[in-house]
Amino acid sequence: MKRIGTAILLFVIVLFAVLYAVQRLLVFPGAYFQHAVSMDPPEDVEVWTRDTDEGVVEAWVMHGKGASPETPGPAVVFTHGNGELVNIWTGEMRWYTERGYTVMLPEYRGYGRSEGSPSQTEIVEDAIHFYDRLVALPSVDSERIVFHGRSLGGGVAAQLAAARTPRAMILASTFTSVTDAALGPIPVPSFMIRDPLPVEPVLRDYAGPVLILHGEIDQAVRLSLAKQNAEAAQDATLIIYPGVNHNDMPNGHGSWDDILSFLDRQGLPWQVVAD
Repeated sequence: MKRIGTAILLFVIVLFAVLYAVQRLLVFPGAYFQHAVSMDPPEDVEVWTRDTDEGVVEAWVMHGKGASPETPGPAVVFTHGNGELVNIWTGEMRWYTERGYTVMLPEYRGYGRSEGSPSQTEIVEDAIHFYDRLVALPSVDSERIVFHGRSLGGGVAAQLAAARTPRAMILASTFTSVTDAALGPIPVPSFMIRDPLPVEPVLRDYAGPVLILHGEIDQAVRLSLAKQNAEAAQDATLIIYPGVNHNDMPNGHGSWDDILSFLDRQGLPWQVVAD
């Protein structure tokens, strides 16, 4: 029995050691496989860069229709999922730009054309840097900024919100933390998670409105985690899409009708109107 106990202990130690070593491959897979999309931005997308110790990191910016220094408009920071790139979201984000929202898509280190290795600390630092540049634009109303995150991007959006307070947040298919999302058949100790990207604690402290969108049968991020986020938030709207899985969400991140209704209720206009 002693030998069996020792063997089990060694197995668990090896298992956790492997998990610790490879978890960033699991959390940030988009940085490690070849994407079948063009790495070049569309002509109307402005590319911002940041020089870091690991190389150059990018954010793509799509200017809102009608927004100008004379009539500054609202803006959205959209943070994508773990297996995606900013490249695949420029088409969908035109829904925002057609309604006067300037959209910024910060790319994660190691993803697409951004250099370096992804981690919570560096990704959030980059997002803060690019956010500060966004709100400094004369065509952007710094009081009307929305953070919109999908899946892993919801964790990035939450961490950005902990440093820079937005007017509103939209979280699609988002966990309470990577630690909670990782709890499955084999419980993972929280100290083993290198990039927890906690969401729930941020929502407890955030006084602004939050729209939470989630699929009823999401197998990647359990619906119960979305409900926990809704309960934690001070001002939450939870919308559950029946029969929808993680990657089957309307428009990839939720219904535009639901988003439009949410923005309307918050007094966030979807068109730039001159005085």
